[in-house]
This record gives sequence, structure tokens and C-alpha cells, in this order.
Amino acid sequence: MIDTEETPKPVRSKAYLIDPETLKVIWMNGSAQRDHKGMAHKEPLDIEKAVPMTKILGISDVLPIVSDTGEPRHLHTATISTRKGAMGLTASLYRLPDGKLLLLIENAWQMKSRTGERRPSTRDFS
Repeated sequence: MIDTEETPKPVRSKAYLIDPETLKVIWMNGSAQRDHKGMAHKEPLDIEKAVPMTKILGISDVLPIVSDTGEPRHLHTATISTRKGAMGLTASLYRLPDGKLLLLIENAWQMKSRTGERRPSTRDFS
């Protein structure tokens, strides 16, 4: 059973619905909209404007392929190192039954420990 009293946690995955003919984003979920805070989008957005990582992930290259073949594609970046840890990006692109394209982008963080080494927890959970 779902607890509706609990404060909802933000969704980290970003979802975009793309028109295959114009290659413009016609819808995005709340997580993706947060990247465009303060900008009013009444008209569809170019994919490069909606998803700044388009070229790095190679999304522009596979959009026409997925649109034509219907075969899903999964794109991954190499791990990006930061002072707080490392992050990897994954983009998945699917053609929906109505022909529109669904782009999902997720990131996975691997946090560094404060000392730079991993140690087992010393907490007593009994």
C-alpha cells in the first residue's frame, strides 16, 4: 500500500516526449522542467535546447534511427569525476506505439567517502 501522507521525493529521472518529424520536445516531466525554471515554454523546444547533453550523449545521432526502426537505444557516458564522487549518465530512447519518441535520462552517483577509503559501518543495529 502506498503511503500518501509521506512527503514525495523528487524524481531524478528526466523524461522527454519528442515529435519524430520535427525532433522537438513536446512534453517533459517535472524533473526535466526544473532545468528550465523561470522559462515559459508554450511552444515545443529544440532537442538541443531542452537537453543540453544531447551532443555529448550522441542523442541527435540515434533519434532518426529509433524513429525509423523502432529499436530502443541505450547510451552511456564515461564516468565523470567530481570532488564529491563520480557520476555516470544513461540515456534510453524508445519509439512509442503512436510514433512519438520517449527519451529517459538518468544519472547514477557513486559518492566518495570523506577519508577516501571505504570502511564497514560500526553501528550496532540490535
